[in-house]
Amino acid sequence: MALSDIKEELIRLEECRRDAWVERDARSLDDLMADDFIEINYFGRTPKRDILEDLFPKLTLNRFEMEDYELVAASEAVATPTYHCYESITFERSEVHGEFHVAATYRRQDGRWWLLLWQITPFNG
Repeated sequence: MALSDIKEELIRLEECRRDAWVERDARSLDDLMADDFIEINYFGRTPKRDILEDLFPKLTLNRFEMEDYELVAASEAVATPTYHCYESITFERSEVHGEFHVAATYRRQDGRWWLLLWQITPFNG
């Protein structure tokens, strides 16, 4: 698989991830993540189960715009798209927004890409 094809596919999956949050579709979000998925965000290191059971019900993604994509491919089976984003969320009635850098590591297994690690970090220009 060519790097450009991998990049295109992983960007599409990141858009699916965003859409699952915006549309409040926990099942679609669950289907994107590997069983051993970890998210690193403002709240710390959070495993898949805690994302779905604790964070998802409390967090509303209001806006998530992605741009400036890059791809780091460790192999044909492990790749990390990175990008700049603007995010606006509501968490327990408090709105938070800002610019961030995202790195999303995917693993290709059983004929498809699984989201393994998703990290969002504040962007300071």
